[in-house]
Amino acid sequence: MADNEEYFPRGGKKPTTTHFKQNANFLGAPEKGEKKKKKPKKKSEGDDGYLSDEGTKEVDLSFKNCAFGLSYKTIKEGLLVLCRVKSILETKIIVSLPCRMIGSIMACHVSEPYNKLLEAYVNDKTDKVLDLNEMFRPGQYVAVKVLEVKDLSLMLSVMPQHVNGQMTLKDLQKGYLLQAAVSSVEDHGYVMDIGVPGTTAFLPKTNTNPEMQLDVGMVCWCSIKAPPSGGSTVVTLSNELSALQNSWLRQKTSGPLIPGSNVDFIVDTPLDNGIEGHVFGDTTAYVQRQHADSVKGKKPALGQKIRGRLLYVMPTRNTPFLTMKNIFESTFPDLDAEQKLKDGQIIEEAQVC
Repeated sequence: MADNEEYFPRGGKKPTTTHFKQNANFLGAPEKGEKKKKKPKKKSEGDDGYLSDEGTKEVDLSFKNCAFGLSYKTIKEGLLVLCRVKSILETKIIVSLPCRMIGSIMACHVSEPYNKLLEAYVNDKTDKVLDLNEMFRPGQYVAVKVLEVKDLSLMLSVMPQHVNGQMTLKDLQKGYLLQAAVSSVEDHGYVMDIGVPGTTAFLPKTNTNPEMQLDVGMVCWCSIKAPPSGGSTVVTLSNELSALQNSWLRQKTSGPLIPGSNVDFIVDTPLDNGIEGHVFGDTTAYVQRQHADSVKGKKPALGQKIRGRLLYVMPTRNTPFLTMKNIFESTFPDLDAEQKLKDGQIIEEAQVC
């Protein structure tokens, strides 16, 4: 984002009082009142360098307790997180998590259909099995469940029963985003495993993304085109790019929120490291600085309703953290195009945060 500095000014002396007013650049610098020297505050464990010491003590207390992201100390087993594929090895996938963390997905934690295919291959019952680099690509977004945390090592899973397993039939509403695995390839589409007990999911070939070649065991994003109705347990899906882009979670589900879900975010307060707002009426949520973006070329205004994709729900406070980035801008993200800085490049007049 080219105008980060206008969003998040830093430096200068710290005011004793801070007031924000809405203007054309609402995320601009606060008004300055009486100035007073203060001793520098010791950074907390979760401070990733974007936290600010400005503002009133009341704001600072809430900010320090709520508005910093995940770390290896705060991440918990069972947490659902939106990640990006970093690299693909022979037996595992390395992914990047928010807040500069790294985790791994073993081949046995991709999907149940893939495990059955691997077992059949070992027993010489099939001679066809996809390699991991045929199923995943660097830059791809995936929703994962944390299976194990051991120091700086995170074991993760993309299996639908792990990510979606706590959902119920009532949660399966039209337009809802899911991560599903291909169970079998049929004449007119694909039988899909969505991991929700008591359901059968089908992806018609007429509703598939032509840029993707699906096969048994593969995991892909899908949007619900037709939810179960009239006592039926059949869910009709679509993985067309437009369907994923327009997916929308209208209300809370009975289980955990699925990472990647598109929710309405109401802008409440500008912070030095992002934006504070609320979702689902009264739930405080945050967009951190690195995940903020313009909306249709304009900066968000106080009280504006914008769409944000869920990254994770902070386990200590049950607080959602969102991204304004368009994670479904293309089927296969171009990481080289996204990478503004190249290896070995010298940064002139770089600032230390």
